[in-house]
Amino acid sequence: MDKDSEDKTATRRILCIDGGGIKGTQPAAFLAALEEDLDRPIGEYFDLIAGTSTGGLIAMGLALGHSAKSLLALYEERGPKIFGQSEGGGQATLRAASVSQIGEGSGTALSSAQARRRGPPSGIGTGL
Repeated sequence: MDKDSEDKTATRRILCIDGGGIKGTQPAAFLAALEEDLDRPIGEYFDLIAGTSTGGLIAMGLALGHSAKSLLALYEERGPKIFGQSEGGGQATLRAASVSQIGEGSGTALSSAQARRRGPPSGIGTGL
């Protein structure tokens, strides 16, 4: 088999992250939980990372080598101001929204044990 044929049949891993404004904490928290069990930033496991809206911002951060945990921290720290939530309740509201969507854990990310017990949502494979 020549090199051109091998390139056409090679497995490609693609990560696509949905948008949703401040709800960007949800995919960031999920990826940060997965990343806890990996030996390098999760972005290094994908050949292509894309996203829409705020998911695109997370995708760019991952593609630049930032960890999902650091991107989650950025959303937690600056998200309320960026997305127009009040200073007083913004971070608490943000944390509550993530926990309700993803699950209770350390901060908004699932603990490693919770992530392993739950696994990926049904029908979704990580390919890792």
